[in-house]
Amino acid sequence: MTYQFIKFAITENRPIRPEQILCDVLDEDGIESQIYVSKNQLIDNGISIPEIPDNNNSSWSDGATSFMLEKYAEYLPKVGPLKLFLKKKDLWQQISVDLINELNVTKNAIQVENRYKTIIKRKKNAIDHNNISGNSRIDVPFEKEIKSITALDDSIEPEVLRNSNIVKKRIPDEICKKKDVKRSKTDMAEVFLQIQREKEEAKERRRKEKMSLIEKILSAGN
Repeated sequence: MTYQFIKFAITENRPIRPEQILCDVLDEDGIESQIYVSKNQLIDNGISIPEIPDNNNSSWSDGATSFMLEKYAEYLPKVGPLKLFLKKKDLWQQISVDLINELNVTKNAIQVENRYKTIIKRKKNAIDHNNISGNSRIDVPFEKEIKSITALDDSIEPEVLRNSNIVKKRIPDEICKKKDVKRSKTDMAEVFLQIQREKEEAKERRRKEKMSLIEKILSAGN
């Protein structure tokens, strides 16, 4: 049986073998499936083979990183129930496949996710540095791509707003958490006082109703 090559389909559990690569193919009946194809067969058919990464070298080029971030921004709205990707891990896996098929760069889903986290951490560190008075400003890595993601993902803090006279600094997470706890305690105290006031008002209302009823009974007796 002959097959038509569609694309590479490397996954974490079924990676590149020494002499074979997992591929999406179509058989003679037009049915799509995944099979391992020998590298010689791929080369004979003019198909470029992705390089097998050195396990000791997990470096990323700027081009691959930018591509990864753009794909993340494209796929993020498609994550969730009844969407293209049920879970975030499916998104990382798809980006891994896209890197292979479009850039000929082999990174598994875990490497893709870790690279994303590294870029976001570097972005946060750059913003923290720029928010300290007296520090010379440093560039936020992959700023353009991250801005596109920030518009979709509210878990990422936007860069501090600045002008020539005012600098709005990002409040450290620890301080924010303390303020949230303090605010929560204040809200609970206000709720408790409101309940007490309502109880006192209800008690006074019942007392007045009781006194009014007694007066009516006494008036009727006279």
